[in-house]
Amino acid sequence: SVVATASSANQYTIDGLPAGTYFVRARSTVLTIKGFPFGGEYPPVLYNQVPCDSVDCPLNGATPITVTAGAATAGIDFSLERGGTITGRVVGEGFRMLGNESPARPATASFSPIVRAYTPDGREAGVHIPPVIFMSDAYTVRGLRAGTYYLTATAPGYPRTIYKDLVCPTCPPQR
Repeated sequence: SVVATASSANQYTIDGLPAGTYFVRARSTVLTIKGFPFGGEYPPVLYNQVPCDSVDCPLNGATPITVTAGAATAGIDFSLERGGTITGRVVGEGFRMLGNESPARPATASFSPIVRAYTPDGREAGVHIPPVIFMSDAYTVRGLRAGTYYLTATAPGYPRTIYKDLVCPTCPPQR
């Protein structure tokens, strides 16, 4: 697997590939800039506009690209469209949901969970990475294609939890 980063002119180059046949996938990733997560709004797509529903989608229907040694292979272009989002909050035992406090129920310390969305067959489709500057129980998973997803939440000191305690038999083991 080789990673290329698009320039500000939305162009990319993958150098140093030996001659052969390859598949190319484009996607936006979540980056942390000054402590805040940014990006990830676009779901992956394989070359020739073949939709992907996860970061490691199968290559079914993908168009192979032949690379010749010493020659540039141009015109391998992509058009990305914004995906859907899932938002919510995760509350751990002993914590109160932020913004839901009252004088009789003051807010307690919060925590910052990592929330992942998986396809029904267990492939990761998106992730929420919490800000590192402050704690937040809110999450947003971006860049999802229309479909059904299982959500898992993890936080230090808590076991991985699946939304509404559903069973996801194909979700990978806790990371």
